[in-house]
Amino acid sequence: MKKMFVVLLVLLNAFVLSGCVQNEQEPQDVIVRTGADMTQPGDSNASDVSEPETADTLELMDYAAFVNLFLDTITARIGDEYTFELLDDLSIAVFQNGEHIGDISLENTYREYVLDGDAEQAVNQFVTGTLEMLMHRDAGIDISTIMPVIRPSDFVAHTRDVGTELVYEPLLDDELYILFVIDFAATVRFLDIDTFEALGVPREDILELSIVNLTNMLPAAEVTYVEEGLYIVSVDDYYETSLLLTGFLDEIDIPISGEMVIGIPGRNILIIADSENQDAMDILIGFTQEYHLMTGYPISGRPLKYSNGILSWY
Repeated sequence: MKKMFVVLLVLLNAFVLSGCVQNEQEPQDVIVRTGADMTQPGDSNASDVSEPETADTLELMDYAAFVNLFLDTITARIGDEYTFELLDDLSIAVFQNGEHIGDISLENTYREYVLDGDAEQAVNQFVTGTLEMLMHRDAGIDISTIMPVIRPSDFVAHTRDVGTELVYEPLLDDELYILFVIDFAATVRFLDIDTFEALGVPREDILELSIVNLTNMLPAAEVTYVEEGLYIVSVDDYYETSLLLTGFLDEIDIPISGEMVIGIPGRNILIIADSENQDAMDILIGFTQEYHLMTGYPISGRPLKYSNGILSWY
C-alpha cells in the first residue's frame, strides 16, 4: 500500500476517532503547478509558507531548509547543462546552458511533506519529477500519455494570470474543471493551448481520448472500508479524483442505501459515504473541509453526489 495512502487513512481514522464534524473555515488560496513553462507558482510568497496542521506533532524542517535540501539533491544528480539559482522569495530559477527556462516553487511539495513527515522522500520525488520534466522538455508528445485531471477554478485562473493558457473543459458550474496532463511517469506537465494545437487532435476529441488513456493506464482501484457507510478509494496517489470521469462510480461494489456522496478535498483523495448514514456523512463532510485546508493540492471542500449517472454538488 502506498505510503501517502497510509498517511491519509491514518488521518481519516484519527478524524473518525476524534468525533470531529464540519467546520466553517474558508478554503485556502490554491497553490498551483503549471507545466507549460515548467513553473510551479504559488498565490502567496514562498518565504511566507506556513506549516499546515498535521495529525501528529513532528519535528519539521522549515521551508528554507527544505528548499536548500532540494537544491543540494538536484545539483548532485544533474550535469552542467542545467543550473539553478535561489531567488529572494525562495523559488528557484532554472537555466539551460545559461538561458532562463522557468522557475520552480516547492510550496505544494512542502505542504505534502508536512502531512507525510518524510523530507528526503518528498525532495527525492520532486527532484526525479523535475529531472524527467527537463528531459522531456523539447521532446515530442505521445498522445497516449494525455490524461484528464480535475482542478478548481482558482487553478485555472491563476495559471492564466501567470501567462499560461491551459486546455480545459467545465465539470461543475464555475468551480471545477477538467484539465489535461501529459504523464511522464514521475511527473506531469499540464497541457497548454500551444502544445495542444501542435498535436493536431480535434478539440472535441480530447476529453474522450484522455479518459480512454487513463482507463488503459490505471491499475485497479482499491476500496478500503473505514467504517459503516464510509469508504476511501486509492489507485496511484495522483489520479484518484480522475476516477470520477471514468465510469468507476457505476462499477464500484459497495452497499449504498441512499445517495452516493463524495469528498475530493485533494487531488489524491476520493472518499465515498452513504447519505443515509449520518455518522458517515458527518465524517466525510468534516474531513473534506479540513483536509482541503491542509493539502498542497486542494480540489474542493464541498461534497458532491452521484445519482443516475450525474455528478452534482450535494
